[in-house]
Amino acid sequence: MHVACFGTGLMGAAVAMRLLSEGHHVSVYNRTRARTVELEQAGAEVATIPAEALAQAESCITMLSDAAAIHDVLLNEAALAALSGRCVIQMGTIGPGQSRDIQQR
Repeated sequence: MHVACFGTGLMGAAVAMRLLSEGHHVSVYNRTRARTVELEQAGAEVATIPAEALAQAESCITMLSDAAAIHDVLLNEAALAALSGRCVIQMGTIGPGQSRDIQQR
C-alpha cells in the first residue's frame, strides 16, 4: 500500500517509519524539510508539495499541529484535487468542531 504522511514530528515520523518497516511505500510531506531527512534515508519519498505526496497514495495520514496547518497543507486548490478518492486519516490534535469544518470542505 502507498501511504502519504503529512507532518513528520515525533508522532508522524514514528508512524511513517513503522509503515516503512512493514514494507509499505510511504510519501512524506512536512513544511520543515529538515524533519524528513531520516525518513528519506529509511526509504520514504519526500514530496516538495502536498499534491506530490498524494499523487500515487491510496490513503493519507495527517499528524499536523492544528486546524490551521491542515488548512494550509491540504485544503488548498492543488491538494484538494489530489485528495479526491483517497481515505484521509486525521490524527492531529484538533477539536471535533474543527474536524467537522474540515470535512465540509
